[in-house]
This record gives sequence, structure tokens and C-alpha cells, in this order.
Amino acid sequence: MATQLGAQSVFGRDKLIRRMWKHLERGSLRFTAERRIGKTTVMKKMAAEPPDGFEVVFLDVEGVDRPSASSSTCSIG
Repeated sequence: MATQLGAQSVFGRDKLIRRMWKHLERGSLRFTAERRIGKTTVMKKMAAEPPDGFEVVFLDVEGVDRPSASSSTCSIG
């Protein structure tokens, strides 16, 4: 697995992150890009610094390959 930057080390993504939070105020979004472009790092920065009114839950579902597995992986409580 690649080494990932901490939230404090992420630079140049503020505009993207603001746009993502704005979109999330209205609903959900799908965040896709090529491998190793920084998607997880951006999401971890968002989780570390959410705006007021948001509660962030970060789940790694990369290995989930069927719906029955996703429900047990994603259950929170």
C-alpha cells in the first residue's frame, strides 16, 4: 500500500474540497479518478477538517465485493 499524506500536508486541494462540501450540502457525490491521484488523501483531509454541521465516517470498502458483505462492513453502532 502506498504511503499517504496526513491532512496537514495536503496543499492545493482547498478549492476542490470546498466544492465537494458544497455539493454534499445538497446530497451525495461520487468521487472518481485514476489510481494514485489522491482521492483517499483528499477524503481523509475532509474527515479531519469537516465544516460545522457535518459528521464524517470514513469506511474503507475496497475489499467489499458483494452487497451482503457491504452491509456488515458498513454497519455503525
